[in-house]
Amino acid sequence: MKYRIREHRKNRGLTLDQLAEMVGTSKGYLSQLETGQRTGGVHMLRAIAQALRVNDAEIFMPENQQDQLMLDHVAIYQQLSPEDQLAIAKIARGLLAASDKQSD
Repeated sequence: MKYRIREHRKNRGLTLDQLAEMVGTSKGYLSQLETGQRTGGVHMLRAIAQALRVNDAEIFMPENQQDQLMLDHVAIYQQLSPEDQLAIAKIARGLLAASDKQSD
């Protein structure tokens, strides 16, 4: 999922280097968050939001429908018990394995 970090960083007139220094991480890691190549932890994303002087929700706002769908799924998943979360993960792995076999 791509976060809205770049947009807010540029609005504040900050470079990747400057923001990385402010939140105590590397320029490369921030770049990967901005492009959606990595998923950030809650603590890091909150630190970024604070450094950019925006609320957490503004960092997480989806850029497109696919991101919104993912957020909806995560919200549902988080409401499940740990046992149900494990069951969902097992089902998802099974679906992926079946899909891989069909494409072979």
